[in-house]
Amino acid sequence: MPPQVGKAGDGSGQVTTAPESGPATNTRSVESAAPAEKPQKAEPQAPKQDPKAAEKNAEGSKQHATEQKGQHDVRGQYLKEQLEAKFQNGGRSADGPGNEAIQNAMRDTGAVYAAPPSTSPQTTSNILYPQEIRDVQQSINQSRANNGKPPIKVTGSLDTDTERAVKEFQKESGIKPANGRVDVATRERLSLENDQHFQTLPDSTKKGVRDYMNSLGQDQTALRSVKGLVTQVGFLGHASVFDTAGFRNLDKNTKISFVKELEDFANNPSKAHNLTTLVETPGFDRISADSRRLMVNTLLANPDNKQFVEDFRTVLDAAGFDHLPNTTRDSMLHTLARHPGDTQVGWNLKILTQHEEFQRLNEYPEVQDRLLRAFAKNPNGEFTVDNLLALRRTPGYAHLNADIQDQLHDAVASNSISFNPARLTNLMTLASASDFQKIQPEIRDFMLSTLGARPDKTVLAEALRDLANDRRFQDEPRSQRKAIMDLDDRIR
Repeated sequence: MPPQVGKAGDGSGQVTTAPESGPATNTRSVESAAPAEKPQKAEPQAPKQDPKAAEKNAEGSKQHATEQKGQHDVRGQYLKEQLEAKFQNGGRSADGPGNEAIQNAMRDTGAVYAAPPSTSPQTTSNILYPQEIRDVQQSINQSRANNGKPPIKVTGSLDTDTERAVKEFQKESGIKPANGRVDVATRERLSLENDQHFQTLPDSTKKGVRDYMNSLGQDQTALRSVKGLVTQVGFLGHASVFDTAGFRNLDKNTKISFVKELEDFANNPSKAHNLTTLVETPGFDRISADSRRLMVNTLLANPDNKQFVEDFRTVLDAAGFDHLPNTTRDSMLHTLARHPGDTQVGWNLKILTQHEEFQRLNEYPEVQDRLLRAFAKNPNGEFTVDNLLALRRTPGYAHLNADIQDQLHDAVASNSISFNPARLTNLMTLASASDFQKIQPEIRDFMLSTLGARPDKTVLAEALRDLANDRRFQDEPRSQRKAIMDLDDRIR
């Protein structure tokens, strides 16, 4: 028998079903399917609670509320940053007086703003969790105890008392701006100031370290580098370098490289000694910024080169060095840097600096620079300085043009022998030839070097002079070198 379904609206309220085979089942009323009501159980009475347990539960609830507040602050911080980004992308200032959306959102969440958003990739997130805030508060209390001040409450929340205490610490530590926000610089400085090893340093040294850290802004990597360095017992004897004028006058990047190199002092103590000795050299702060950077970078490339530091001190100690023009001092130090550890170079530069002939040229720095360029061709030569200065005193030298003078400088500076007056006179015989200047510079150099190889040969000097004045020699540039060599061979 096929299934029968009551039609809607027929009033029966009945559904009749039957399997496709077999007898029909009993019908059942929908209305009769409602379950019968169960009897209600009596409410159990709350057990009596011990007063101490109640107090403990209340304290736990308070702690839970504090942590919830901290999490609430985090959400508010995140919301604020997102809103700031949105408004900045739209060309509006996030801190502007018309920024009601941010102000309302912050008010609604009750958020505490830990620190301004940072754009530096080297800083950590500004969001502080309750435990981090408690750590900061404990550090603040340690600092306050060291300075005889009462503690603040450790709540895990950036409350008014915490902000006030942080601002006070920032002012005393020179952190700018002193806004009461717990930023990266403030946290790293708290850790430093509470370190027992740092506290043993002289006040002047501590000030030098603080000033340097204040210049690093929110660069956490650089801040931790300094903190880790100056709190190590083995480095305390070198920490005074931060208080020197030489270190203060380095540019920021050179300072960072300098400090980073010092971090390895435990494995290489001589490196720390050499670096600190370099910048503590009297007069280091008075050389140009370019020379300071060059000296430090040269030593960073040769950190074990103690001789370079000693040669540098030798040059700076030379009488009259401070009175030389800046360009002259830079040229001398650049030459020294190209020969790190060569004692003869440092000694020659000292002799040159102190020489009366050289000092008289202080009003003509361009002339000093020309001499130094020639000196740089053979800076460790035993006779380089004497030859150059003796040449300037040779009769006829002053009447030569600058190009010929410079070629003579190179000829005597690059020679390993001493040029006495007779030898210099022979050079002047050639250089004073009436047509010598008409010859190509490279041929003039070849003639001077030929005579320089045998400077005692007056006959050779006179023959080369006559050759320079020979019109046929001047008109045959392709055969000039051969003519000079042939002449040299004949006079041998």
